[in-house]
Amino acid sequence: MIHQNIQICPMTEADIASVSDLLNHYASKAVLLWRTPDDIRDHLQSFLVAKDEQGIIACLALQDYGNGLFELRSLAVDETLQSKGLGSRLIKFAIEKCRKNAAKEVFALTRKTEFFTKNGFQVCDKANFPQKVWKDCLLCHKKDCCDELAVTYKISD
Repeated sequence: MIHQNIQICPMTEADIASVSDLLNHYASKAVLLWRTPDDIRDHLQSFLVAKDEQGIIACLALQDYGNGLFELRSLAVDETLQSKGLGSRLIKFAIEKCRKNAAKEVFALTRKTEFFTKNGFQVCDKANFPQKVWKDCLLCHKKDCCDELAVTYKISD
């Protein structure tokens, strides 16, 4: 079981190096896209982090595409703490944040659809999110052989 005194909060400038290390650990395994500290700093306001007494143990970012559409991206949990509910806690926190910002829908591209469907998402067609495809997918080395599926969480119609 994970520690009870985990705090989920917006990322601060002081968290950038730890978040970069966490994300790039998974990027080195081709699980996530590489994120430079400068890129993370440029998107500081979009990140949420989970911290315990040791420091950053998980993160995710929310990309606002306007018109009530948000993308959940850069979800990473320290490998030693996976399968203990921390990713689900972060997602629930992010969805509540989106709900407060009048979101209608949250989506993600993932290889772990089962994790997302357990958290209330439904598998859908990637073509529903051309904003994502034109923003990030063109930069991905797997753009012509993508193995990710789209999932969506409807907040309101």
